[in-house]
Amino acid sequence: MPVPKNRKIIYLIVASMVFSITGVGMPLTAFTGQRVAMPDLLQPKSIQLDDDQIYITEQTLVHIYRKTDCHLLKSFGKPGEGPQEFKAKSVRPIIIGIKPDMLVVYSIGKTSYYKKDGTFIKEKRGIGTKTLYELGDNYLAAEIVKGDDSRYEIVYHLYNSRYDKIKEMLRRFCPIQFDKKEWYFFVQMSLTRFYGDCFYLANGNDFEINAFNFVGDNVATIKKNYRREKVTDKHIKAAHEWFQTDSPDKRLYDRFKSWFRFPEYFPAIKNFRVLDNHIYVQTFKRKNNLAEFALFTRKGKYIKTLYLPVTPKNITEDYPYTFKDGKFYHLVDDPEKEEWSLYIMPLTETNKRPVP
Repeated sequence: MPVPKNRKIIYLIVASMVFSITGVGMPLTAFTGQRVAMPDLLQPKSIQLDDDQIYITEQTLVHIYRKTDCHLLKSFGKPGEGPQEFKAKSVRPIIIGIKPDMLVVYSIGKTSYYKKDGTFIKEKRGIGTKTLYELGDNYLAAEIVKGDDSRYEIVYHLYNSRYDKIKEMLRRFCPIQFDKKEWYFFVQMSLTRFYGDCFYLANGNDFEINAFNFVGDNVATIKKNYRREKVTDKHIKAAHEWFQTDSPDKRLYDRFKSWFRFPEYFPAIKNFRVLDNHIYVQTFKRKNNLAEFALFTRKGKYIKTLYLPVTPKNITEDYPYTFKDGKFYHLVDDPEKEEWSLYIMPLTETNKRPVP
C-alpha cells in the first residue's frame, strides 16, 4: 500500500536526522595534509574522483575539477523537470555514478547521461518520483509501503528494463510511523553503494553489509563482531536542541516532539564507501576527535581499523569525504578562512594524531 501523498514529506525528513549526533560539539578537525581552497562551492553534498577528475555535487549542480590542481573545468545542472534539469530535495539530492566513459546523474524521477567533460548525452524518465539506480539491464529503487502489521516499511526492489518488479532485496522498518505517532531517532537508514559489477546494502543495527550482483544474487557478506555505542541523555538532549533550533524543519518541533523515540544504542554502521577494491565502514565511535573506520576487502576480509579526521557538519551529517589511490579527501566549510576547503591526506598519516 503506497504512502498517502500528504505524508511523504514527513517521511523524507527522517533521512536527514539519523546520523552523526556523536559529533556534537566537535571542533573543526586539524589536518596534516594538503589544503586546497574551493571558492566556487556553497553547499556541497558529495565528492567523488576518477583517475583524472574530481566531481562534486551541490543539490542540482555538478562541478567537474581537474584532479592535478583542482581547477574548475565545468559546472552543469539546474533545478526543474525539463531537459537537462534535475529535481531534488534537501534529503534527496542528485547522485552521480562514474562510468568508464560517462557520468550518470540520478535525480528524482529521471536518469541523465553526460560525457566526462560535462557534455549532455541523453536522459530518460523512470517510475514516478522513484530514483532508479542502473544495474546493467536492471534497476534498483526504494519505496515506502504499509506492511502486514500496519507499520510502514522501506522496501528495495530490483526492476527489469520494462520497470517490472523482479525481486525484493531489502525490507526495513521506517523510522516515522505516522498513524501511530512515533518518530524513531538514531535508527539506521538503508545505506546503498555501487561499485563495479555489484551493489551493496547495509541494513539493521548489526555490523553487516551484503553485496549483490546485478541480478540480485548475494555474492559476499561483510560482518564484524562490534560493540555498539550507547545513546546517552546528552545525545537525546542534543537531538531535541538541534531539531528545535537548527533543523530545516524546526517549525515542526512543537507538533512532533511528543512522537520522538530513542533507542538504547546507536546502529553499528554509520556510513560506508566501496572504492579502490576496498570497503571503508564508518562507525559512530570517535577517538581523540577522529572517526573510526573498519577497512575490508570487497570479499569481506577484515584488514584493519583506521581513525580518520572526519569533521561533523552538524548532528545529522558529516562534511563530504571520499577515498582514492590511498588518499583521504575531505570537503570542509572552514570558518576561519570563510570558504570551503578540500583537504587531501595520505592514509598513511591518518592514524597519527593531527597537530592542532
